[in-house]
Amino acid sequence: MASPFSYFRKNQRLWMAAAVLIAILSFVVAPMLQSFTGSGPRYNRKGANDKVASWSGGSITREQLDVEMGELSVANTFLKKLAFDVREKGGFPKVPEVRPDFGLVGITPDTRDPSTILERKILVAEANRMGIHFDDQSVKLFLQKFVDGKLSGQDIQKTLRDVSGGRMSLVDFNRLMKEELAKNAVLRLANGGQRFEERANAQGLPTAVLSPPSKTWQYFTRFKRRASIEAFPIFVKDFEDGVEGKPTDRELRDLFDKGKEITRIAQPVVTEPAFMTPELADFEFISCDFEKIIEEEKAKIPEDLLRAEYDRRVKEKTYDVPLTPEEQKALQEKMESESKEQEATQKPAEPSSNLPPTLENPENPALENPAAQNPQPPNPQSSLVPTSKTRLVSYQDPAPVEPAEAPKQEAPKQEAPKQEAPKQEAPKQEAPKQEPPQEDAPKSAEATVGDFPANPVAGPTPGAQDPAKPQVPTRTQTFEEVKDVLSREMAAGSAFRILEQRINELRDTMEIYAANRRAWERAVAEKDTSMKEPEALNMQALADKYGFQFGRTGLVDVRTASTLPIGRSRVSRGPRMQPFEFPTLIRVAPNEMEADNPGNLYLPLQSTALLTRFLFWKVQHEPASTPSFETAKESVMSVWKLQRAAEKAEAKAKTIAAKAASGALSESIENETDRALVVRPTPFSWFNPLMADFDIQLSNVESLKPLDNDFMEKVFAAQPGTTLVAPDAAKEIYYVIKVLEFSPSDEDLMLGFANAPTTSGVQNVSNMESSSLIRNWFSTIQKQTGFQSRP
Repeated sequence: MASPFSYFRKNQRLWMAAAVLIAILSFVVAPMLQSFTGSGPRYNRKGANDKVASWSGGSITREQLDVEMGELSVANTFLKKLAFDVREKGGFPKVPEVRPDFGLVGITPDTRDPSTILERKILVAEANRMGIHFDDQSVKLFLQKFVDGKLSGQDIQKTLRDVSGGRMSLVDFNRLMKEELAKNAVLRLANGGQRFEERANAQGLPTAVLSPPSKTWQYFTRFKRRASIEAFPIFVKDFEDGVEGKPTDRELRDLFDKGKEITRIAQPVVTEPAFMTPELADFEFISCDFEKIIEEEKAKIPEDLLRAEYDRRVKEKTYDVPLTPEEQKALQEKMESESKEQEATQKPAEPSSNLPPTLENPENPALENPAAQNPQPPNPQSSLVPTSKTRLVSYQDPAPVEPAEAPKQEAPKQEAPKQEAPKQEAPKQEAPKQEPPQEDAPKSAEATVGDFPANPVAGPTPGAQDPAKPQVPTRTQTFEEVKDVLSREMAAGSAFRILEQRINELRDTMEIYAANRRAWERAVAEKDTSMKEPEALNMQALADKYGFQFGRTGLVDVRTASTLPIGRSRVSRGPRMQPFEFPTLIRVAPNEMEADNPGNLYLPLQSTALLTRFLFWKVQHEPASTPSFETAKESVMSVWKLQRAAEKAEAKAKTIAAKAASGALSESIENETDRALVVRPTPFSWFNPLMADFDIQLSNVESLKPLDNDFMEKVFAAQPGTTLVAPDAAKEIYYVIKVLEFSPSDEDLMLGFANAPTTSGVQNVSNMESSSLIRNWFSTIQKQTGFQSRP
């Protein structure tokens, strides 16, 4: 009887083909059909089919927006992985605007911001209107240039499968890339020829926006020119009580309609209507202070270990530092004092060689040796050569002092060899080479201040000291001076390991709670009552356990969050996500269908600000909402009054400015109390030069509230002696400004401009103004396409 498996062996190719067909249908075709039809299980969310935006010829639902955000994230990760593989094999993506080191891969970066998807849709609609279209062959050509011939088509498909986990096929990727290519084409047309160099080299190398020399000069002076002004503030709120009359209901409703879909975040000017409630979020966080751990570890280092390390570094001259001018002056005074004391102690011994014979001095070598009775001839030589070690004092003192130093011979018996002076000169000239004490080195430097003696015999002696190259005097820092820095360096390694260990343990605890909570939420959604809600994690107790600080932000908007310490940190969650500013999370709504969505509640995240790390999660989120007219009526009335008050404040400011045009600002103010409000800030530039290489920031002006670009433009366009009126950024204060002077002079500025016309700051300003033009152009397209968005 035949084996039951013989049938399968006989038709094994057919069975294998059937198995492959079933796998393709299950893992490729079915997800694609769900993606296009919206029939998958994740489309059961309430409001999934609500339109979030519409324009002429298209619209997008909330669920489609979430899907496309997920696809954009996968596409970015896919291209980053390709770029990494290409560079490892010695290639580089040959497509425009690719900078793998900065996470830029030629498409919209993954910022988790829904507005990027809407922007792409609008630009694609504009591309269609202009007749710009891309097909699958265009995407294929893009990938071929991207991999630079280093990867095959199979490698590309395998990478896409690995990165997406089968969630994105090449069909999905092609559809997304055709929109991205159309969007980029329209943006390049809008930019004109400004970045043609960057697109030509196709290497992702940053190049400056092309600007004419006159524009480059303007950008240069915004960092270098400083203005000196006097300012007198006039507060808008002081005029609110003086506003007469009441608005009609129609006026208030018109004002409300203008600002009902605008938040105060988007419109910070208090006199402009903005009544929409912005997104709000509440966060719990644990602040992990690295400095605290370093102090703990510093206290554990024994004193003897610190001193041993200090001694080792002293031998290596690690702590040798140049003397400060004050220390050099003190050293010079000390050396002068010591030289005077030495001279004073040597003078009493001078007459000893000429004493007559006495009981204490029975023998007179001068009488015994007839050749020594006349000491004058050998005096010049004997006074110079034997006193070579003290010659530095002779450079500062008058020349006649030299003969008095001859008695430096300790015993009269040593005077006998003086007859052989020529024999002794040669070895004594080598004395400077044999001087071991280092104390003489500063004296040589000190001696260069005075005049060298004209005696030719002394010529070779200072030459041996090489006074043309004086050494910089140094000193060794004491143990107490470097103790804190030394202990910090020795404690940093262990402190960092402890910090990492504590953070990992904290994050693991938070991850366990987050996983249990997500499982409970799924059970609730499936109406499974067998699972209980996990006990809330006590973050306060957890922070106390590890010696960290617990905090909670409360419900805050983007503007309020940016003022908090955690609001100035940057968030990161693994290598797949670009770091972003903390306040951005407030605008990211929770989405339970995306496990890695950073806006989800109770999702552990980590951020860094200088030496402090934050472990946190969002515990509450409230989307932006439009209040009713009745609810916002009080706010509408307040804006109406502020508008009238601002008109009165500006009128008064102009009156004072007119009076101050021909005199001092303080003299044009009648009230003595008001005169005290006149301030003269430290001279300031248009942009902050300290941030030029990183960002474009307006300079902070001392004693003035935050200002805007219009204020700076008015001040720096004025002539010295001009009086003008300019409000602050929020238009809460109108300043009367007296421009005193500008510095440095135009000649000095031009000299600096000629040496380095295009700095990083100049390039950044060029980019900023170019981006501003693009934004204005984009706003025009929005109006032309009838774009409308809904919260």
